[in-house]
Amino acid sequence: MSTINVGQAIFASSERGRIQGYQMIGKSSDLDRSCCRELSRWAATRLSGANPGDWSLNFFPVGDDFAAVTRTALGGPEYSRRGGAEVVTTMMVMNHQQFTGFDCDAVAVARTALAMGYLRLPPSHVPASLPPISLPSRPLVNSDCHRESAPDSTIRRIVEALDQTDQLAILGEPDPIELAGKVIRHLPLADRLALSFTTGLEPATSRPFRIHFVSRDQAQARRKLAAHGVTSVFALEPPN
Repeated sequence: MSTINVGQAIFASSERGRIQGYQMIGKSSDLDRSCCRELSRWAATRLSGANPGDWSLNFFPVGDDFAAVTRTALGGPEYSRRGGAEVVTTMMVMNHQQFTGFDCDAVAVARTALAMGYLRLPPSHVPASLPPISLPSRPLVNSDCHRESAPDSTIRRIVEALDQTDQLAILGEPDPIELAGKVIRHLPLADRLALSFTTGLEPATSRPFRIHFVSRDQAQARRKLAAHGVTSVFALEPPN
């Protein structure tokens, strides 16, 4: 199988040089300043859950020609020693031709990268200059091989809801990554590039995700979403 080289970056809390706090701490040389600025805009400084095992898969466009698949997770203690855990976002940046090799399926990209050891928490010291990531040009595992989540009728209703709004929150899915993959596979290829989503980041004005997948349907989650203009909510019914 042929391979492709994609850009990578890591966004985390650091006190490097004159800058303290959350910043891009490492990147590959193929990512220019404009790209890094856009990546930083979509990155997170907090994660909605406090469980160290929780993490969020995120996807968004970068300019007109690229797309980013990122994973946000809790790391070790922040350098400031204020008692909080560091939030670390590992990022991959692909051009549209590379993304098409994965049928424009961000979940398939992430599963392939994770299977190869990428998109994971980095070591304690991250060099400022990182090499590009080498991936197969096609997915290692077909997304359809994973277990089913919501039924097809529910997926069709979600897709219909997307046609009616710019931003949608889907609440009550215990496996939001699986559901995200299923929604993606029900969309035409041309629409998948524009389907930015997150499975765990809190809403923010700087991150206008089209879909927020939220594992539980809670009043607090609804209030936070509404405060950032995400008022269209699709609540999944709990299983019998």
